[in-house]
Parts: sequence; structure tokens; C-alpha cells
Amino acid sequence: MAVSRNDPCPCGSGRKYKQCCLNAAPKAHPQQVSGATWLQKARERYTAGDFKQAEAACLEVIKVQPGQVDALFLLGGIALAAQNYARAEQLFTSLLNKNSASSQLHQALASALMAQGKLEAATVQLQKVLQHDPGLITAQSTLAGLWLARGDWSQAEVCYRRILQINPTHQDALVGLGMVYKQQGQLANWLACWKKITETQPGDLAAYHTLGRLALAAAHYDVAESMFREAVAHAPEDWKSASSILYVQNYQPDMSPKDRLAEARRWGQYISDWEHRHWGPAHQSWDVDPAPARLRVGLVSGDLRQHPVGFFLEGMLEYIDPCRLELFAYVSWPEADALTERLKSNFSAWVPVHDLDDAQLVQRIRSDHIHVLIDLSGHTKHTRLPAFAGRPAPVQVAWLGYFGTTGLPEMDYILVDEYVSPSSEPSQFSEQRWWLDQTYRCFSAPHEEVPVSPLPALEKGYVTLGCFNHISKLNVRALQLWGRILQAIPNARLWLKTGAFDDPQEVESYQRYLVSCGLDTQRVIFQGGSPRQQYLECFHHIDFALDPFPFTGGTVSVEGLWMGVPVLTLKGQDFLSRSGENLLYNLDLASWVARDVDDYLAQARYWSEHLTELATLRADLRHRLQYSPLLDGKKFAQRWQDALWAIWERRQASLT
Repeated sequence: MAVSRNDPCPCGSGRKYKQCCLNAAPKAHPQQVSGATWLQKARERYTAGDFKQAEAACLEVIKVQPGQVDALFLLGGIALAAQNYARAEQLFTSLLNKNSASSQLHQALASALMAQGKLEAATVQLQKVLQHDPGLITAQSTLAGLWLARGDWSQAEVCYRRILQINPTHQDALVGLGMVYKQQGQLANWLACWKKITETQPGDLAAYHTLGRLALAAAHYDVAESMFREAVAHAPEDWKSASSILYVQNYQPDMSPKDRLAEARRWGQYISDWEHRHWGPAHQSWDVDPAPARLRVGLVSGDLRQHPVGFFLEGMLEYIDPCRLELFAYVSWPEADALTERLKSNFSAWVPVHDLDDAQLVQRIRSDHIHVLIDLSGHTKHTRLPAFAGRPAPVQVAWLGYFGTTGLPEMDYILVDEYVSPSSEPSQFSEQRWWLDQTYRCFSAPHEEVPVSPLPALEKGYVTLGCFNHISKLNVRALQLWGRILQAIPNARLWLKTGAFDDPQEVESYQRYLVSCGLDTQRVIFQGGSPRQQYLECFHHIDFALDPFPFTGGTVSVEGLWMGVPVLTLKGQDFLSRSGENLLYNLDLASWVARDVDDYLAQARYWSEHLTELATLRADLRHRLQYSPLLDGKKFAQRWQDALWAIWERRQASLT
């Protein structure tokens, strides 16, 4: 029976136990019990993310069991979590001195070394792990990442291939191997890796969409389109994939306008049917004033900000007559900036709709009694086209944000001009064309004050050509032609500028791609993205621009013209490929519209040899643009209002 503190001492002294032999009694050895208890507590606190208490518990373990391996290892993990990487390195190194065969310790030390940028030392640790256990996938994957960080693509490829030998469907290894191929310029193999991912995860929409976007960015249009078609096949209710198919087809250089229209009608009907299945049939009646004093006009867009749509709207909206039109904005993306704030003042209502479903959006538009609803997105990002299939307004119009037909049967009209869609040609639209005089769009002069510079070739002694469009527009045919131009113009340079080139590895990869297209990359300048002020200043380095095809430039081209940089464009056969013509014909620059690729080359040579003439044009170009229909917001606003009223009056007869 145990003796309590206040019992008589068993020694017979007559005193209480606590006053006699208690302090002299041998104590139980605590290591085996309390050490294990503290260690369990340390693990529990570590798992809960309470690293301070976990560390305190580990120290208690070490007090009673100095050198306890599990506690020291846990302290190393705590140091890693607390970003005390030097301490973690010290602890793991100390443990390895006692147990050099531990794979777990080598991997932990590698993590501590990697976090400190000691990549070579970390590589050594992982190689030691794999000497003992080459099939350890986690170590192979980490080592592959190290080789990537060190720029050794071939060694990274070896690691990823070893992982795939063990597990052919290992997603991280497929992604990593694809990255290696991309950096090596092996774009076909890169896409094959992503294709494998989609095959091993059938029905994974995220994988299809990722590959589709990657393929489009790499100008592999067939692969991109096939991925979105696969997405539709696996998820027929995914209307966004159907919309993406049409968007990708804009880049296809071999697709005829007739085929593009047929595809647009097919997928437009698909989206319309989807809307009706989910939210009911299109409305056939509306609570609107059939004879209004002013039209209520709604604009649906996610791009009312620093975006081409915003740039083309600002200069004309300020001239809208509030006695003729009342404007409503239905904003499908919440991102806002200084341009957003300037645009807001032109609208009677500014309605964020990004969190509304289609039925709610349709109802909101109907409750605003809109006469004419205008889509500014088409099949681009943030589109709300399915809501138009619900026909929330009696007249629905496509304009500005998309260079082609929507294919949506409920879209009534599309605003065009004679340059992008000559009335003498058959229609390439599911919508009825409505021609605006001179131009279907009006640019807004930049707020940034950047002067036009002298022609750089006069100072440098050689011509610098430029293209600041997204690289997804730069297909093989365009690049091969530009390669011929560089060959034909001695010492000429080509300046490519896009946000993708912020990444040096992306530049290295793209250089290999350009070599495969026949370009001398020693004569190509790569530059990443810039704020708009610095972006406009970059035109100071360009003598004239090269327009890609068939997806020609729009905003980039007119910004270059503003900066005195003319653009050489190829005559197109549809809205999409005639954007440059809309700009150049309005500036009386018909000679900059090449009849074919040979004329494109000839014109590039001509202007590289007539620098005085080019310098004169540069000095005059901004003035010419300022006094052209392209920058006359007041007259454009008048024509735009007249068009909407004329469209309404045509519709009005059926409502009364």
C-alpha cells in the first residue's frame, strides 16, 4: 500500500512521512515514461501547427533523454516550418553524422539546403538517397525540380523519365517533363505530355482547359481546338468549352470564312440550347416603352477598364447625348482601375453582375426596361453570351469586343464598316450587318503624355521592325515571312514585346521556336510587359511594325500609329483579318496594306530603303490620326447613336 505524505513514516521515527524520509526516497526514473509523453505532445502540437509548443515539448524530451533522435528530427522540422533554415541544416547534419544511411534525413537536409539556395549541396543529398533507393518517387521529383532550378534540363528529364517508368501516369512528372520539353523548344513533345495528362484523367475539364490555353499560347491551334472539343465531348453541359472552340478558330490560318461561319452557327446554337435547357426559353415580350423619348441601352462587358474595350469606349462615350440615350453598364468582371472610374460617369447605372447567374442577369436587364442590349465580349474571357440567348431585350447587338460573328441565333445585329465587311461581299455573320460610316470603332487618345520620337534608324544605322502583339497570334506562316524579311534587309532587327517574355526561360524557349521557323535570333530583341507609359515609350525604338495574320492587331496597331509607327498589314478576307485595313484606309495609308505575302516582303524592303520618307510619315502620323475618323469621338458618337435609333425604329414596328 502506498504511503501518503501525511502518514507516519515507515522508518518508525514517529514523524510524518513528508517530514522524514519522503525527500530521501529514491525517485522513479522519468526517461522512459515522461520522455515518451513529451514526445507524443510534441508531435500533436506540431500536427496542429503550434510550433512554439511543439518545440518546448521537444526540449523537455531532450532534458530527460539527451540526443533523442525523434525529438531532434522534429526540432529540425519545426525549424524548417519557422524558416530557420540554418538551424534545420545544423540539426539534420548532426543526425546524419550518427545515421548516414537514413533517406529521410538526407531528404530533410536537402530541403533545408534548397531553402537557403544551396542547390548543389542539396543535389548531393538527394543523389545519396537515390543511390540507396532509386525508386523513391518523392526524392526523384525533388531532384528534378533542383535540376530545373539549376538550368540542367537534361538531368531533370532523366529524373522525370525514371518516375514515369515507375508510374506512367504520374501527373507531376508529366507536367515537369513537359516543362523540360518546352524549355528545350520541343513544343510538340511538351504538348504530348499534357495530352497524356488528359488521357489519364478523362473528364477532367481543368486539364483540358489548361492544355487548350497552353497550346493556344504556343500557337498550336489544332491541339488547342481538339482539347476544347474533348472537353465538350466529356462534359456536354460545359458551354464555355464550346465558346473556346470558336475563339481558337480565330487563329487558324487555313480556315475559310465560310467554314468559320458554319462553325459559329453550330456552336452558337449549342450555347443557345444550353441556356434554354437550364433557364427556360427566350423571352418574346418586354416591358419597354415602344416610343421612347430616349433609348435605354445596356452594355455587357467584363472589360470596362485598362483593356482594348475600355480604350475604344472612352473617347466616344463622353459625347453621348443624354437626351437621346440612357446608358446602363452590366459589368461581368469586378476588376477596376482608373479607366473604370472615368467610364462610370457616362452611365446612369453601373451594375456588377459577375456573381449573378444567367436567369438573374436576364431578370435584372428586363427590370431595367432595356431597349437595345449590346455585347462587348463575344467569345472572349468574361463573356455572358448565354444570357443573350434568353433575349432579355427586344434588340440585341454585337460590337467592339470581338472580331467576328457570335453565331448566337438571338443576336440580331453586328456593327461593322465597309473596310472590315464590304457590303459588296456575302455576309460572314449569323447576325445582320449594320454599317457605320467610315469606321465601326473610335480610339481614345492615351492619357499618358509620350511624344513621338525621331526615326530610330537614322541614328542607329539599321531598321528595327516590331510586333508588340501577344505571341499566340504569331503563327508559323507569319514568323517564316518575317524571317524572309530579316534575310532581305541586312542588319535589320525584330523587336518582340509581350508579357510572356517577363520570364527568361520563356524567352529561351521561344528563341528555339523562332529558329525552327527560320529566324536568326541574334537579330531578335525580346522584351516583357510594361506599364502603359513605358509601353508607349518602347515605340521610340521601332521604325515600323509588322502585323501578324490572320489574327491582326487592333489596339497595339493604333497605339503604334499614335506613336508615329506605321504598321504593315496583309490584306484579309474577313472581319478578323481586316482590322489593320480599318485603321490604314482611314489614314490614307493604302500602300501599307500588302496584297499578298510577296507584296508584304516588298513593302518591308521599300520602307527600309526610304528612310527619309519614313521619317516624314512618322513626324506627321499622330497629327493625321488625331484628325481622322478613328479619333473623332464626337462624330463617331453621333453616328453610333443614329445607328442604334435606326435599328430600334426598324424593330419598333413589330412591337406596336
